[in-house]
Formats: sequence, C-alpha cells, structure tokens
Amino acid sequence: MDLDRVESYQTNEEKEQYILGLCRKCIENENYAELLEILTKSQESWKSLSTARLSKIIKTVFEQIPITFSTYQDVLSFLNGLVNWASDKKMLKLDLECKLIHVYLSVGKFKECLQKISEVLKELKKYDDKVNLISLYVFESRAYYELKDFSRARSSLTSARSMAVSSACPAYLQAQIDMLNGMYLSDEHSFETSISYFIESLECFYQDKQVENAKTALRYIVLSKILSGKYEDIRGILESKPSVFIKDDPMVVLLCEIAKVCKNRNLKDYSNLLHNNRAALEADSYIYRHLNYVYNILLDQNILKIIEPYSHIKIQFIAKKLGFSEEVVESKLRNMILDKSVVGILDHISQCLLLYEQEEARPKTALQNIQVLNKFFKDD
Repeated sequence: MDLDRVESYQTNEEKEQYILGLCRKCIENENYAELLEILTKSQESWKSLSTARLSKIIKTVFEQIPITFSTYQDVLSFLNGLVNWASDKKMLKLDLECKLIHVYLSVGKFKECLQKISEVLKELKKYDDKVNLISLYVFESRAYYELKDFSRARSSLTSARSMAVSSACPAYLQAQIDMLNGMYLSDEHSFETSISYFIESLECFYQDKQVENAKTALRYIVLSKILSGKYEDIRGILESKPSVFIKDDPMVVLLCEIAKVCKNRNLKDYSNLLHNNRAALEADSYIYRHLNYVYNILLDQNILKIIEPYSHIKIQFIAKKLGFSEEVVESKLRNMILDKSVVGILDHISQCLLLYEQEEARPKTALQNIQVLNKFFKDD
C-alpha cells in the first residue's frame, strides 16, 4: 500500500482517482484486508478528505466488488470492518450497513438479510434517509419473495412505491421497483402489464449502464412472452436498442430455445431443456417456477389429448406416447384426478386409467332418486 503518495497530486479529483486505483488493484487480487486499510486510513494521508467524498469513494469501490459465494465472507468481513470504523460517522455507518444487507441478499442469506433490515430501518427513519429507506424496502420485498412469503413481499413493495412517489427516487431504484412490480403481476398472470414494467426497467438499466440488471429485465420480458404465448414478439424485443447488446446472454438464448419448443408444443424437448439446464435455471427462482408452470400446462394438454378417445387406457400406453416413465405419468394423472381435470380413477391392478362419463350426470340422477323417495313417503 502506497497511500502516502496521495498528497503528491494537485487536485482532489487526481487524489480520488489515485485512491480508486489502489482499491481496484486490491479488488482484482481479492485482497480485502488491504482494501479495508486503504479506506480507513485515507483521511489520515489525505488531510482535506471530507466524509462526503470518502462516502462517494466507498460507493464507487463497492460497485466494483464482485459478490460471489467464494468471496462473500471476505466482503462481509471488509464491510463489518468499515462499519466498526465508521461508528462515529452515523450516516456513513448506516449507508455501509445497507451495503451489508445487499451482500446478504445477493448470496441468498434471506433470513439474515431481514433481521439486519429490521435493525437498520429504525435508525434510517430517524435520519429521514429516503434513498436508503426505499432501497431497504426493495431488499425486504425481494427477501420475502425468495422465502415465498408473497403477501409481505407485496406489502414491502407498496412501502417502496409510496416513498418513491413522494421523494426524489433515483432512476436505478425506480427500475428495481418496476422489476418487482412486473414479477408480482406476472405471478397473478397479468402478463401484458408485467411486460410493460419489465420494459421500463430494461430501458432504465440500459441508460444507467447496469448491464447485469438489464440482462435480468430482458430475461423476464422473454419469459413473459412465453407465458402469454406471444412467441412471435420475442424477435422484435431482441432487436430493440436496449436489448441488442445483451441478447447473447446465455439465459436469454436458453429462453429463446424454450420459446421455440413451446410454440411447437414439443413436451419431450421442453422437459430435456429444463433437465439439462436445471442448475442455471434454479439460480433464478422466479424463472424456474414459471417454467415449471408452463411444463405442467404442456403435460396436462398432451395427456388430455391422448386420453380423449378412450374410456379406459393403459398408463404404459400414455407413457410411451409422451416418452416419459410410467411413474411420472401415474403421478401426474393422480394430480389431475384430484384437480378434477380428469374424471376417473387409476386401477392399480390393471395399471389402467378408467374414465367416467360426464360427472354432472351422477349428482343429477342422485337428486332425482331423492325426489322420487320423498314423493313415495309423502304418498304413503
């Protein structure tokens, strides 16, 4: 570390760039202990360095740090060190704690994320730090969503949206709100409205040069087009100005393959794509859950088409037609019977699906029998 040379530069901008250069090298070498030392001792070497400028430097440095499962423990130690150092700089400390929460969220530590949010929110409200408050509500909404507590996720998003309307909300933060709004609307099958929110997010992330967030927005747009069955629209989306530079994203390419398979209603190829790319798809629970939903619809449609002409049909025959194992088909048939999309029973002795005539006829006949009996007793 050669922090003493900072005073040899003339302007504050040159000094700032010098410190950022030192920090960049530490990040490249994953040397977070030295990075912590540089930032905590900057004001000693650069006597006129204000806390506001130091906060700006820390923000820039944090944006350059890759948060991965292999490095997040080091990043957490680095941030905790900064939090302890900034104990007498209350606003800076709160800002650092918000970054700490972002790390927890990024690596899937959702319960730790929510616990930390509950602690920091109380302090932020005292200082009326609206930007960080909105950020925390967004983080909270995402954490609850990943934990499948959807009502709380929507409640937190409502808080973020209300605060964003009444304050000067940065564009990148509004884009994150729009992204979540689109996700929650998509969960309610309001695909057209969700697409409009995703497009707003994509355009904003593109303008802010937030490439990874822009890729996520584009993935969700393509997914929504699949869910709404508008496969022809995907090409136009990919050729739009914000999309053209990121359309080669592996997940976007995979979703385009899935769209082609869905359009052809090829269940076997669809199943293979999900199976062969399971690890990549499971990394985004939103995408994975919705693709499973599409898989179930395709499977239902294919089964109903196969069994339609029959009153009884071998499970083995259905499995052969679909190209799936008998266990998979039997499990699916059991669910379809429970959901009443198939009216029948499974005969395990003959390994057949026995289909009934219109189920409505039976209650009607039973009702008629009761009416006849009532008349008989009255007449008696």
